[in-house]
Amino acid sequence: MHEMINPFVEGTLQMMGSMFGLDCQVVAVDAKLDPEPTIYGTIKLLGNAEGHITLSLHHTDGKQLVAAMLGLEDNEVDEDMIKDGLGEMANMIAGFARSVLSSEDVQVEIGLPEIGDAPPDSHEHVIHRKFESDLGAFHLTLELASAGQMSPA
Repeated sequence: MHEMINPFVEGTLQMMGSMFGLDCQVVAVDAKLDPEPTIYGTIKLLGNAEGHITLSLHHTDGKQLVAAMLGLEDNEVDEDMIKDGLGEMANMIAGFARSVLSSEDVQVEIGLPEIGDAPPDSHEHVIHRKFESDLGAFHLTLELASAGQMSPA
């Protein structure tokens, strides 16, 4: 199951590097989420396996990332912009992974971004990756509702 996170990690690195021009890398595998105040952007996954991916980060890091995404200064970014930006980042990561998986004949549909200040309900099978970028740290979590692999349809 751990290989299922690879397209999402690749999508994260692609987004941060190519789109935002940030140096970004995975710094911890199966790292637990930080306990400090965090915002969560979740995308539901439907298809060969059901679950969701969640991008989570601290508000201050979110402000910096969204400012970089929009080409603004930190002080120009408000709470709604952080939420919208986080949703768009999660959507880009899920969309990239969906494209990679579909080329491998794995059928995955993605839902609309949901933003919250608490993590989504956990499933049994959870994979975490912690990233660090030039503008702060964040987590990517893949949670699947069943032990079944996402396999070709």
